[in-house]
Parts: sequence; C-alpha cells; structure tokens
Amino acid sequence: MKYLRQVLGALTLIIDPRSNSHSFCANPDGVLYVGNPATAFQVEIDVVCDISPVLNAAFTGGYRETVEKTMNFPEENVDDFHRFMEWTYIGRYQLSGYEADGTAPDRIMELAKLYTLADRYDVVRLKHNIIDRIYEIGQCSAPDYAPPHEVIRYVYENSTRLSCFRKLMVAWYHKVRDREHSASDLQLIKEIPELPNEMDIEARSRGLINPFLRDRRVFYEDVQRSWNPNPYLA
Repeated sequence: MKYLRQVLGALTLIIDPRSNSHSFCANPDGVLYVGNPATAFQVEIDVVCDISPVLNAAFTGGYRETVEKTMNFPEENVDDFHRFMEWTYIGRYQLSGYEADGTAPDRIMELAKLYTLADRYDVVRLKHNIIDRIYEIGQCSAPDYAPPHEVIRYVYENSTRLSCFRKLMVAWYHKVRDREHSASDLQLIKEIPELPNEMDIEARSRGLINPFLRDRRVFYEDVQRSWNPNPYLA
C-alpha cells in the first residue's frame, strides 16, 4: 500500500508540479497552506506526522489543527516546501539546473534553504540526506571551489552554530580560504564577525583541512561531540 501511495504521488508530481493546489497522494485528508498568497498542499496527515515531530505535535495535540486538519505556513517558500513534500512521498527532490552541474550556486542555496526548513520541523532523515548531497558536491568540485558567499550569509542568518550544515559550510570555506582572502572574502568576514572565530575553532578542535576526505558519518559524530551535547539536535 505504501509503495502504491508513492507511485501515485510521483505521478501527481510529474503531471502538475507547480499548480496552486499540489496533491501528493490519492486520498488526502489534510491540507497545508504554504506561502502568501497561500498554495495548498494536499497530504495524508499520518504521513507528514510520521516524518516530522513538529507537525505530529500540531496535528495530534488537540489544537485547532487537530480538528480542522489544516495548517498555515505563510512564512515558508513554496518551492522549498514542494521539495520537502517530494522527499516525503517519493524519497527524492529536484533542484535547479542539471545534476552534473553540482556546484552551481543556486543548487547549493536550494539545499541550504531545504536544510533550514527540515531543521525547523525536525526532519532528521531529510537533513542527513541534504548533508549527503553536499558531500557529493564537495567531493566532485574543484579544489579551489568554495561555498558561494550568499550561501554563507544565508546560513548565518538562519541557523545557530549547533547546525551540522553550518559546520560543514564553515569547514568547506576554511578548506579553500584559510591561507588567502580576496576583497570579497574580507567583506564577508566583516559582515559575519563569527565566521573567522568559527573557522579557528574548526581548525583547533578537529584539524580538518578538507572535510570531504573523511566519511560524512565521522563528520556528524565529531560535530555532535564537540559542538552539541544532544545529538538529536544535530
């Protein structure tokens, strides 16, 4: 039954991926209203509750959402939420451009935004999936390729230092920018005074020069041990 649901959801995505009412299943029993103006995402409540403790608490906690079977997310971006639902129902999501062009700045930014959304709703498996994709990009990128400055800015505006994604961006940026800084790098450091400090902590605590030379699971363990006393907050 679960496989059939995923197939039907996939067909829906292919037929009508960007309509004002997105349906991800054959028999939805709940609606998530995303953005402003709102776009309706028709979903199965048990499915979204299963992947997100935050949504589960809202839909089963005796609140208005429990009765009305709807939730409003006016602050969320529709494209980001669409990728979230794609992953929820079919286990994958589409990014801009071509897969081969993995280092395109917009693709890395889309992953950063999706990680922020997954972190907000405590979707741990999706966060792990995004880290995996960043590792794939990092391992295939040129030695002198660093995360785009706009991604670094976004991450610092939308995360805490406990974020695994932020730690990975710092480690990646440190790998490339440790020895010399361009004028734009100096401007970025001026805008984000925490960045050089976290780069120093990165160098002292784990001595990582290239985070992509190590297994991503080791990276998680190191981050949780050195930055986060509670691994479930990673």
